[in-house]
Amino acid sequence: MSIGIENLGKFVFEYISKYREGYESFTSLPPNGAGYPKYTISPFLKSV
Repeated sequence: MSIGIENLGKFVFEYISKYREGYESFTSLPPNGAGYPKYTISPFLKSV
């Protein structure tokens, strides 16, 4: 199975987007989120 560079790029950007959405969900205050503290633990949170 081979993966084209275009598909790899799309996957990476979608992964980062979903990662950030999940992080915001965990760190948002209730009732919108879990209320966990925000820590910069991943380069995916700050990458552009």
